[in-house]
Amino acid sequence: MTKMDSHGINYRKISDIFSFIVIFLIAVLLTFMVVLFKNGTALKIVYFNASAQVINVSKMNITKIGVSVDPNKLQFGIVPLGGNVTREVEIKVPLSFSTDVIVLLYPEGNITQWLKIKDREVVLAPSSSRSIPVKFIGIKEGTYTGKLYTLMCFPRYAIARRFIDVLCRERFERWIEEHKKIYPPQ
Repeated sequence: MTKMDSHGINYRKISDIFSFIVIFLIAVLLTFMVVLFKNGTALKIVYFNASAQVINVSKMNITKIGVSVDPNKLQFGIVPLGGNVTREVEIKVPLSFSTDVIVLLYPEGNITQWLKIKDREVVLAPSSSRSIPVKFIGIKEGTYTGKLYTLMCFPRYAIARRFIDVLCRERFERWIEEHKKIYPPQ
């Protein structure tokens, strides 16, 4: 038998209903947060093939060493042993984007250890662009190849704009882990 007060109110039943409502609201909030973190952002991915050849010029009769200027490739050309070459990667935010975009440059391949990227992660405003210097340092003779991925992260929902830093970092980490499973480092 349930106890009621003098007015006939069953406080135990009210407490149970209140507890149910609180648990339901917490579950809805947690579901919303999971959906936001999993699907709150989108990635646009572009990559450049990267290559360089390091040679010891003192052993050869070479008068010119050059750099390729193909804008669709990140070719450093022939680099003298101990020398370096810097290329610029131009990143443009499409006109259709109406919010800030976080960009991450992610190198892969045997060229990775010899690349120095000044700003690996940058925030760009809508319809803006930025050149990011990428330096190849010729420390060891050999031919080096790989890719430089440009990951542009942007919010899918207006609410996600407030959490763009956290959401994009989580999205970048997830992409890198998935990418490493498909293309393990060599």
